[in-house]
Amino acid sequence: MRSMKTRLGAVLAVLTLAAALTSSPAWATHVAGSSSAFGASVSGIATLAPTPTASNTLPGSGNSNSAASVSVSGPGPVGQPLLTTGVLNVSAGPLGPVGGDPTGTFAHADVSSTNALAGSAIPVTAGAIDLDCTATPTALAADLVVTNLMIGTLAINGTVAANTVVVDTAALRIVLNEQIISAGSITANGLHITVFGANAVDIIVTSVTCAASVGTPVTLRSLTASPSKSGVVVRWRTASELGLVGYNVYREKAGKRVRVNKRLIAARSSHGAGSYVFVDRSARSGRYWLQAVNLDGSRSFLASARLAR
Repeated sequence: MRSMKTRLGAVLAVLTLAAALTSSPAWATHVAGSSSAFGASVSGIATLAPTPTASNTLPGSGNSNSAASVSVSGPGPVGQPLLTTGVLNVSAGPLGPVGGDPTGTFAHADVSSTNALAGSAIPVTAGAIDLDCTATPTALAADLVVTNLMIGTLAINGTVAANTVVVDTAALRIVLNEQIISAGSITANGLHITVFGANAVDIIVTSVTCAASVGTPVTLRSLTASPSKSGVVVRWRTASELGLVGYNVYREKAGKRVRVNKRLIAARSSHGAGSYVFVDRSARSGRYWLQAVNLDGSRSFLASARLAR
């Protein structure tokens, strides 16, 4: 690998491109309950808009698309091929009964063959690249499988871990299964090649984005506060819990809400009903507030219950 890196300057000599780099895919939806995918894109003087593309937003049933191949060469007298591929397939849609979650989404992108940075010091070729993502209110995931991938002299086959950096220098960066996770969504780039410097180019081969449907996080059935020998017993029941991490209990004190549970009260159901009991041993009266903590980090007060003196 070290001998390969010493020749990275040759990459810039072969590629006569100047481009503004992009750090995330140009085709990516992050709307709740949506998913999207594209096969390949190139940013630079020689450009390739994301193609082919597929997208879906729940309750849509999904769609798919394909392209026989793509081919992009650098401009100018050198004109070296930047990217050529075989067949590209993309699809996006709901997880539905197969995934066991009607609020979940999936996206898929694959390419039968890839040849990038041909003629450079570190050419990239692959027999196949297969990328998937899924999103539910409780889980985000992306998986990459490659066949006969060659990066310079390095051979890679099989499942690739998230954010696997193969080359990382001042001149060139190559990342596999690059994952960008935000609140409720995940974007994954199967193969992301970035050439830095005065001559720069950004190449992505297979990209998927999945965002789960947020829905109504909690449907509260009841909230009560009652006295006991041990303190105040706060009970609540829910009809549904979606994308929920847990709860906090607050007591009103001097006109302010003060949290009384030391640790988050974990949600017991990912989608169905739940029943909870919390004992505040430090008080005998007052008004109590129930706060929901959602998977995306947001918090909201659901209701309050007052204990009579």
